Amino acid sequence: MSSEIIFIKGKKVTLRPPETDDIPLFTKWFNDPQTRENLSMRRPITMEEETKIVEKLNSTNSVFLVICEAASGRTIGNLSIDISWINRRGMFGIMLGEREDQNKGYGREAMTLFIDYCFNVLNLHRIVLEVYSFNERAIHLYKDLGFVHEGTFRQHSYKNGEFYDLLYMGLLDTEYK
Repeated sequence: MSSEIIFIKGKKVTLRPPETDDIPLFTKWFNDPQTRENLSMRRPITMEEETKIVEKLNSTNSVFLVICEAASGRTIGNLSIDISWINRRGMFGIMLGEREDQNKGYGREAMTLFIDYCFNVLNLHRIVLEVYSFNERAIHLYKDLGFVHEGTFRQHSYKNGEFYDLLYMGLLDTEYK
């Protein structure tokens, strides 16, 4: 999918609002076992369910954007933040849908652009995220971007016949600037 709308522009990626045409691709990704490996989703999702999720994420308490490859405009992922305006805090999530789009710096640039937007436009004070302990590549990226490991939910999630820890990481606006 390609769109002429660009909300935030980077060198490798652009971020834009979701469109109805994105729903089939998101549904495909969330039903793919490799993509789901690092996500908390366990059951199949229909296009109708995904449509409702996207609508919910486009509320006044969330920002949901599509990640596109800048050169081609091709949709490669999405990211979102669920916001508590009173606390100036948001719970962040990101997904690149295809394996071939990983390890190219797309996720890093998308996160950098989005974090800057969250702190400098939305005026958030704190961004938090959760990551499985086995997702070492993501943990390394988050630490590189300044996120701090704040806690561990021991044996929190059951996946593939084993319990795994869930790490809680946070970044303050004062640490990012």
